Amino acid sequence: MNFFKRPFVAVVLSALIVVCSTLVSVNVKLESRCSAVSDIFYEGVRISGVEYPAMAEPMKQLCALTDDIILIANNYGIDTGELSQRLDDLELAMQYSADDVNYIGSCYGEYFKALRIVESQLQSTGLSERHRTAMDEYSAQIETCSVTIDQGAKGYNEKVRSFLKSFDKFPTSFWADVTGTWFPGYFNA
Repeated sequence: MNFFKRPFVAVVLSALIVVCSTLVSVNVKLESRCSAVSDIFYEGVRISGVEYPAMAEPMKQLCALTDDIILIANNYGIDTGELSQRLDDLELAMQYSADDVNYIGSCYGEYFKALRIVESQLQSTGLSERHRTAMDEYSAQIETCSVTIDQGAKGYNEKVRSFLKSFDKFPTSFWADVTGTWFPGYFNA
């Protein structure tokens, strides 16, 4: 016990406690701010009186209807391997990379390109009446969802821009590096 009563030891321990508590506090506060920005992907946001919708729900709707599109495409011999792979990538990104909206956006961009290619091939194929009706409905849903996602991305990216403008500078960026906190990235599809 006499070891802890030495002035040098007490000063070093006090300094360590202050540094550790500062790191924990900074990490908690930064993580909270970063999560608030990432949550916009799931909840939407209102900026200057303009309502920007959430992007997660329309993406889930696209994923759900893509399974039906793949089934129709397989009936006509259209290769859906790329679309299936991109769909899996997007679903996994949304499930396991919830706070990495930048990565989800990248997966969404690749998925959407593959979806449009298969959709185009289906539209130029001689579909049965039942499949033509279904594809017309799916195409309308794809357009609605993509417009909603694009609108939501504008609001999300505006919030990211505002966040980075405020926090991506010294000393906050230094503390983020020290604590391993990742700032939110832009949604680029």
